[in-house]
Amino acid sequence: VLPEARDAFVRMAVAAKKAGIDLIADSGYRSARYQRQIIRRRLAAGEKPGKVLSMVAPPGYSPHESGLALDLVPSEARFAKTDTYRWLKSHASEFGFSETYQDKPGRKHPWEPWHWAWHATR
Repeated sequence: VLPEARDAFVRMAVAAKKAGIDLIADSGYRSARYQRQIIRRRLAAGEKPGKVLSMVAPPGYSPHESGLALDLVPSEARFAKTDTYRWLKSHASEFGFSETYQDKPGRKHPWEPWHWAWHATR
């Protein structure tokens, strides 16, 4: 990720740790090449193209390519039921982070409660 986003994440992780929360990044920057590899790997595993592209942004369209997006642990739906998620919902904006794919009716992209992005507002 970009140094500014990394530094903001570290500040946020330190604050979370004081509250007993461990913030762990699972994935950060991804190149277009890596995005292609993710798609190819899922297709090779037998997933249908439509499903893969509903879950993985094509190269050139992933927020991870900006260096501002992070996937947090655990990078799966159960993240929404963790103390970590509840802490982020209350405090992430203090550090310039927001939940990227929120649970909203009519969204084309599935909800990813583990996916957060830093916004250069500070």
